[in-house]
Amino acid sequence: GDVRVDRLNQAAAAQNSAITLMTTAGTVTVAPPAAGVAGVTTAGGGAIALPAAGAGRQVVVQNVITAVAGAITLTADGRVSSTGSGVISGSGASIITLTSTSADISQGSDITTVNGSVALSASTGITMTDGVQTNAGASNGVVSYITATGNLAVSRILVGGTAGGTVSLTATAGSITDNLTGDTPNVVGDTATLPLVAGAGAGTAAAPLRSQGSAVGATITSSGGLHLRESTALTTNAVAVGGSDGAITIVTLDGALTVGAAMPGTGTLGHIRLESAESDEGTAASVALNAEVSAASGSISVLSADDLGISSSGHVWAKGSGQSLDLQAAGA
Repeated sequence: GDVRVDRLNQAAAAQNSAITLMTTAGTVTVAPPAAGVAGVTTAGGGAIALPAAGAGRQVVVQNVITAVAGAITLTADGRVSSTGSGVISGSGASIITLTSTSADISQGSDITTVNGSVALSASTGITMTDGVQTNAGASNGVVSYITATGNLAVSRILVGGTAGGTVSLTATAGSITDNLTGDTPNVVGDTATLPLVAGAGAGTAAAPLRSQGSAVGATITSSGGLHLRESTALTTNAVAVGGSDGAITIVTLDGALTVGAAMPGTGTLGHIRLESAESDEGTAASVALNAEVSAASGSISVLSADDLGISSSGHVWAKGSGQSLDLQAAGA
């Protein structure tokens, strides 16, 4: 049956003893804070595992789950959710994994590890509540959000900044959208890379995904296009956008834009817009095309706040009948 957890505590800092609580056919609920209710914690290096077995059974986190450096693993066939005080954290380089094999994940509280990894995987969708954040640390942290059939709504993810870092967002059959109020970046990490995979688009023209990273790559297969705003400078890795909408819009708000790998827009519709901007004249905000940019059906605009450079590999090709090329360099 179902299990309510008021308090599970491994208190010996010198020990690496683990905490495992598993149901065979029941939901696991970590109860909200109250007198004598303190969540799930370890003082040593042991792992925490809360698997809820049984069709449709859930893991519900309403209070803290805290490890030092041990792994934290929450698994259910049904929904995995966190709300309110249900912060999931490792004070060291914990590996934090949340999995819903047949339903969705609803992240309503922060997830934190220090230069470790965070992986969320769900069948029917992942939603981060507006304002909630996942932080994998400033050095070489890794964050992965994957949903097979649903959509991925992103609030705020922090990783990298001093070295490395990767944020991988995948909605195989769905869309990746901005679920954070205002213009604050959804993904922050000055040294981080951002691979995106989506069936139905990443960002929209009205509400683009917002990043503050080092490099981005994307594969969009069916519809929706790619719409991204980068706060600083950005290099593009391989970007391929197809299906019914091959639109690609990548804009840097204060920095250079470098196309580092091929960027084909193969959709039956869709223009490509690559643009750099700068907050003041002291910012290096050139555009460098070091690989081919092509649109099967739309026009292409490349707009630079400073110089525009096209290398020997930097072809720009609007393949469709009646389409246009618009290349502008304010620094020319």
